[in-house]
Formats: sequence, C-alpha cells, structure tokens
Amino acid sequence: MADNEHPQHRDLTPSQAPPPAGPVDPEQHAQFQQFQQFQQFLKFQESQGGAAPLQLPPAKKPLWKKILQSWPVRKLAFYLVVIAVIAWLITRYFGGSSQDDGKGTHGLAGPGDLKDPGRPPGSPSAALNTLYLYAATGTRADYATNACKLLFSPEGKQAFVADFGGGDCESVIRGLDGKVGPLRQIPLIDTIGKSEIEISSCRQLQLREGTTGLGRFTLKKVSDGWVITGHQSEPDPCPATTSTPSTTSVPPTS
Repeated sequence: MADNEHPQHRDLTPSQAPPPAGPVDPEQHAQFQQFQQFQQFLKFQESQGGAAPLQLPPAKKPLWKKILQSWPVRKLAFYLVVIAVIAWLITRYFGGSSQDDGKGTHGLAGPGDLKDPGRPPGSPSAALNTLYLYAATGTRADYATNACKLLFSPEGKQAFVADFGGGDCESVIRGLDGKVGPLRQIPLIDTIGKSEIEISSCRQLQLREGTTGLGRFTLKKVSDGWVITGHQSEPDPCPATTSTPSTTSVPPTS
C-alpha cells in the first residue's frame, strides 16, 4: 500500500456511534439507545433555534360554570331582574298587586291581620281598597276597629264620621255593611313625587252596581304609609258619566 494511501474511514458522531463490541447486557443496550435519542434531541433543538417551552393544556371549566355562563341562562337572569324591578315599581308607586288577601296592604302587615299590630297601607289605592273591603264586611270581628285605627288620621276620621251622620267611627263602618261592596277593580294611582292626593269614589273608583260610594277622600303620605286625612260627601248614587276614570286599574285575579 502506498504511503499516501490511507484506509477509508468515516467520522462517527455520538448519535452514530456503534454499540460496544462484544456481548452486551440488555440493560446496557437500552441505556445506549436512550443516549442516542438524547443526542438526536439536542441536535433537533439546535436546528430549531431552541425548543419552545412546553405549555400545559388549559384546564376545562366545571359544568356549573358552563351552565351559568351560557347565553340562555344569562338571558333568563336578565328577564328575572327586569320583572323584579317592574314589580317593585308597581308596589312602590301604584299600590301593589290586584288581589287583596284581607290584610289591607296586599300581603304586608295591615289592618286585616288580627295577629299583627299593623301599620297604615303602603299606597292610596291599598288604603281605599281596604276601606271598601272592611265597610262591606264591617260586622266582621275587629274589621271596623282596625279600619278606624289604621286608615285615618284624627282629622280624616272626624270628617268621615261627620259626613255619615256622626257618632263614632266603628259604628259608621258597621252601619255600612250590606250597603257598600268591595271595589270591582283596584285603581293604580300615580303617586310619584306626591305626598298628598285626592281621590273621588264616583270618578276614579269602579264601584259594584247597586252599592254605595264612600265619597271623596284626601290622603297624605306619612312615615310608614298613607292615611285618609280628609273627606267630602258625593251624590249617592253617583251621577252617570261618560268620562273614563283618571286612574288606571287592574282586574282582580281569581
């Protein structure tokens, strides 16, 4: 062989290094393969300019969060809030629901709750609806007493009694039993920005046919409700009129 001739050989990189000569233990062979894979991974990182950090997949939202954040649930919640606000405004400014439960203030503590000390009704419509209800059943135990105690100021009570022939308030209320009927519809009376209001039974309330109207009332807002502070007589029966009532009313529910 000439001096300038050399046996042919190739450079062996770590990843191309042959396994050790001779018999190899299986565990050593596995370690050698892992070393080769590690060398290949390092080369791949160098060719990519460094590997990007591994990112964990985002955690899945719990089912209850998915339900609460869904569009139908959010839409339902919005409507419930709107209904609650409207109900509060009606109760606050127009006297509550259309069905009286015998307590005079549509579910709140009032003259009709015999086990509750009571307080004046929360609106003019509740006060007059209660008065008509109690006058229609004035002989029922404690109705006349509670009506005279909680629906009138001293001046209003005096004027009311005088216009119905004098005597005491409870006797007047009991004497109206059988002549006065509950209102056909509970008026929704606008009290926004008002602390005193006048209501005519003939013009603004819907009386039952053949029953007696109780006249014209002045009501005033006090710290815990509305009370009758004045009264004027009106014709009985009320004169026929073609004009519509100046208040809005809702039919009682069955």
